[in-house]
Amino acid sequence: MDKTPPQNPDTERAIIGIMLNPAFLSEPVQAVYNSELSTDHFYIAKHQAIFSAMLVLHEQGKLIDLITVTQQLVETGGDAIFDKNHIEPAVYMDECIDSVPLFTPEQATNRILAYVDIVKACAYRRSIIRAARLAFNDDYSIKDLNAKLIEANEILDVPNAYKHERNGAINAFELQQMSISEPEWIVRGYVPQGLTILAGKPKIGKSWLALALAVSVASGQKFLGSLDISSSGDVLYLALEDNLRRLKSRINIVTQNEPAPKALECRIEFPKLDNGGLKMLEQWINDKQNPRLIIIDTLQKVRSKASANNGIYADDYAVLEGMKSLSDRYSIGILVLHHLRKATADDPLDMVSGTTGLTGAADSTLIIQKQRSKTDAVMHRIGRDIEDESEVALKFDASQAGWVLLGKADDYRLTLQRQDIIDALKQSTEPMSPKEIADILGANPVNIRFLVSKLSESGHIEKTQYGKYKIGLCT
Repeated sequence: MDKTPPQNPDTERAIIGIMLNPAFLSEPVQAVYNSELSTDHFYIAKHQAIFSAMLVLHEQGKLIDLITVTQQLVETGGDAIFDKNHIEPAVYMDECIDSVPLFTPEQATNRILAYVDIVKACAYRRSIIRAARLAFNDDYSIKDLNAKLIEANEILDVPNAYKHERNGAINAFELQQMSISEPEWIVRGYVPQGLTILAGKPKIGKSWLALALAVSVASGQKFLGSLDISSSGDVLYLALEDNLRRLKSRINIVTQNEPAPKALECRIEFPKLDNGGLKMLEQWINDKQNPRLIIIDTLQKVRSKASANNGIYADDYAVLEGMKSLSDRYSIGILVLHHLRKATADDPLDMVSGTTGLTGAADSTLIIQKQRSKTDAVMHRIGRDIEDESEVALKFDASQAGWVLLGKADDYRLTLQRQDIIDALKQSTEPMSPKEIADILGANPVNIRFLVSKLSESGHIEKTQYGKYKIGLCT
């Protein structure tokens, strides 16, 4: 059952009514012509005929009113559409004038431009529908989908309407009426469709995490031990700091010597982005049935040479701009591995090596921090569509051949501090107060007092005289 195409007849009528109403000044009429509103933007045939007649009269420099427009309709045969409906053109146009809402002549220009935006938006939506029907009229395979969408975009007959371009503005009311889909994810809350930076210090385990993600997306298996993959598909992993021997060994470890997914393709050499690399990435996308994710390990290996004419920020932004465009155009994820600077910072984004041009170009940034002698780590998640940016705790689990998600970092820190309290009491020959425990651990006394209370309630430690504690019977 066909649905009614997007349209707004009342708004179309209002535009015609304002342009024909002698009570209004010439400014709103001229504003319509300057807005590049065309006959095809109208949906109702009567409105198309009337506006077409107005355009002819305007180009000829003639007066536009009920009489002249009616004469122009008769001369061009445009009045035939009114004969079918048994209504006189002048009568219908008079009804259009009467349909205009009450507002002052001074308000007319802004009001009519708002109506123009609405009509253009409806026309743009109709053109999307027509373009999609044309683009998919023939048989096609899934791998041709993105090319067909690009083809559809190229034949849209109202290229500027979607943006509601009028001095770069978008009508807020129309924006409220738009149906906008939710962001798509590779791994919800972590890796969106789009460009993601994964940053950490060298040899901290970024490549292990990236390879685990590649295997998970290519196979549909869980990531970090518990996170679902939104949709599996083809993955390209550029392991540009590895050789084949090391890459094979790591794949065997991550897959636990099980057959690797055939949807995962690996390369250890790749050209710079500005030397054919970006085109090769796009070619890979077009060659695959279901491209989902590209991983580049590391950014420095494919980075273009700095421009002598650009600043450092501009160069950083430009190096990711091409990949960002690819990810948006083909609705896939691109994960780029990068390093952290040596200096620490209060804002995790400031720890990413380079300028904020890198993190500014990316849709999301994942930052791994850990002490090199420890097996646990903290991951910061920062992104345009990441609603919960709380840190999460990770642990490198050799038995599961990779990183495992432990939960929220704050909860995990509390768990570690609880264990530290228990260990401190075990090593002490005498009961201790919360302050004494805090002094030994170098921790905040308020936090320790709270945790000691919780451990006492659970029976892990026991309160003795004078507010001191010792190991409980269940520990």
